[in-house]
Formats: sequence, structure tokens, C-alpha cells
Amino acid sequence: MRFKYESITLKFIRYLRKIWQERLTSFGKILLFFLVISTSLGSLSISVPFYFLACGIFGVFFITEIFSVFMPMKVRLEVSFPERVVCDSEFELELTIVNNGKNCVFGVSAYPLFSDIKLKIVGQSGPVSIPAGGKAVVVCRMKASGRGVYEIKKHRIETAFPFGVWNKIDDLPVSFSVIVYPRFWPVSSVDIPVGRRYQPGGFMMSSNIGDSMEYIGDREYVEGDLIRNIHWNAWARLGKPVVKEFMEEYFCRIALILDTFVGSGKSGREKKECFESAVSLTASIADVLARKEYIVDIFAHGSELYYLRAGRSFAYFENILDLLSCVDSGPKNNITNLAGMLEDDLPAITTFVIVLLGWDREKERFCRHIVESGCALKRIIISDKSCGLDPNAASDEIGEALILGKNDVKGNVDVI
Repeated sequence: MRFKYESITLKFIRYLRKIWQERLTSFGKILLFFLVISTSLGSLSISVPFYFLACGIFGVFFITEIFSVFMPMKVRLEVSFPERVVCDSEFELELTIVNNGKNCVFGVSAYPLFSDIKLKIVGQSGPVSIPAGGKAVVVCRMKASGRGVYEIKKHRIETAFPFGVWNKIDDLPVSFSVIVYPRFWPVSSVDIPVGRRYQPGGFMMSSNIGDSMEYIGDREYVEGDLIRNIHWNAWARLGKPVVKEFMEEYFCRIALILDTFVGSGKSGREKKECFESAVSLTASIADVLARKEYIVDIFAHGSELYYLRAGRSFAYFENILDLLSCVDSGPKNNITNLAGMLEDDLPAITTFVIVLLGWDREKERFCRHIVESGCALKRIIISDKSCGLDPNAASDEIGEALILGKNDVKGNVDVI
């Protein structure tokens, strides 16, 4: 077993650094500088009363610490926050500070504590004074420069009362999490072949428009059900609203696949930008498909498999963005593994829409297999450089690929 030893000197240096960075205010640092200078000059000679200045400054720090000990902050914090925000957009936290003590607290400010460099505080309202038993709201504006799920576990409340030289700090374990969506630009339409295929066993649907379905039974009425589906005879017999339940077996099912393997030959920054562009484009396509009467199966195979069935009554566009917020790039090409997972679903899928990060032999074999299975295929390749293998060499067999650059997905494409 290895023991981590830390010397007393290192602990003391870390303690001094914490005091300098967190406890001392800007005014307090200036006073500390004058305290050191006056103490040094006063120790050289007593003919000039520099020690009076040193004692006065020391008294200010001493009185501030006395206030901190005998007038503690007894406060409670409530956080109001948006559950979902968009990447690179500002959002606000409303921090409600409740004073549970018997004394008024002055000059109180609050802000969240976090270590993720993608999050930053861009502004906040000024310090507030709260009477005993009262409360006040501090607004903190934040910005996230990357998508994902951010969890903040602590918030800090501080005050520099009475002289503004020393911060009295109280860290409260108030936690929350926020989902940051990928930024995307809406497109007007996605040009894909559609049709209907038989779904063995069908899907239980709660919203259907203009479809011929099989009646399978009754259930209790819930808010939002169509009036035309009310089973009036069963309502009269049971004395409560009852609706007919249907199962649909023929409809259009689309598989939307996000490639997560960027490939080699690019810098880390180029790989990240390329992958983020692919995620944004996938969100734009999903936005169009989710508004149609389609069933959309979304796949992304990174370090783990991400899957979501959306459209109609299964999930909403917000759930799609939740998935795309968490997906990460993969260390290897998993497109072959994905082909095996989709084998049983191929007869039921009408169209495949694939957002690719480059082109190689494995991806070509995967696309050929899709077409040979009788499914329609739409290929979109995100790349600013020419691929080693020509994506349109086999366009007569698997269709022509749409090749877009990283900047093309930023509002420069209207029809895909």
C-alpha cells in the first residue's frame, strides 16, 4: 500500500495560497502590502512611528475576524435553473439566499463552484443585504462552451462585511445538473425516399393521423386522446370515459446513424470540430424527421452504443437532443459492429440516413449491405479534405454522397 505524504511546509504554502486567492479582497491585498511595509520600516527605527500604521491595519484585520466569529451567517440557498440550454448561449441561475439568523447580513453574494473549464460565469448581480428572516435573489449569468451534462454540487456564499478586506465564506452543498444541447441550425427539408413497411407485431400508438389500424381493445381515457376514439358503449357500461386502443403495423421507419470515428491524419482540434459539426447536422436532420409522421431510430456507436426511438408517440425532439448532448467520439471504427446489431431490424426499416466522418472500405461495405437488404440510403459525409477513397466511386450502386464541410452545417445548407 502506498501512502501519500505531504510535508507541513507544502500544507502551509497551500493554506497561504488559499487565503490570498479566496479570502482576501482586492482592498485587503493592498492593506496587507502596507502592513508588511510598515512593519518592516517600524522594526528598523522607532523614531518614525511607522508601527502606528502597522497596528492600525492589523486592528482592521482583527476586528473583521471578530465579526466573522461572533456574527456567523445562518443562511439557506435555493437555486432556480434551466434544465436544458443550448451550447454557446448564456443562461441565468437565480440564487435565493434565505437569512435564517437573528441578525441582518450585509454585502452577501453567491455563485456556483465548478472545475469544468467549459463552464464560466459571465456576470452576476451585486451583493445584497438581507434582514433577519428575509431573503434576496442573486442572478448569476453563465455560459457553456461545450455540449454535455454539467453537474454542480456546491455553491459559495460570501461577504466582505464590515471593512471589505476579508471574505467570510460558506460553501453550501446545493447541487443541480444542466444539459447543454449541441448548437444546430434548422434546415427546411431532408430529401429521402419514404414508404411503408410491415412491422411484425406493430407498435402501440397514442397518436395517429389518417392511418388504418387494427382495433385491439379498450383503455381508460387520458387527456389528449382523440374524441373520435371514445368507445361510447363501454363508457355507458362502466360509467367512466373509455377509448379504443389501436395497433399499427405499417408505417415509415427511418434509421438515423451518427458516425463517431473521426479517423487519423487530423489534429485533436480538427477531430473535435469535425465531430461537433456531425453532431450538429444530426440534430438538424432529427429536427426535420421528428416533425413528420415517421418512426425514427437513432444510433451512435462511440465508446458505448447510444440508441433512441423517437417520432410519433415514442419520444420527443428534446429526448433526441438529450442523447446527442452525451454522445462522444469513438476510438475505433465501430460501423461493422453496428451492422451486426441492425441485422434483425433491416427488413422493417424503410430508409437509412447516415452522417459519416470520412469514407473507407468498412463504411462502403456497410452501405452496400444496407442497399442489398432493400433499404433506401442517404449518405452525408462531413469532411474538409478529400477522402482517401472516392465516396462516389460506387454511386451507381449505393447512391451519390452529399459531401459537406465543417462550416457548411452552420446555417449554410437549407435542403439536405
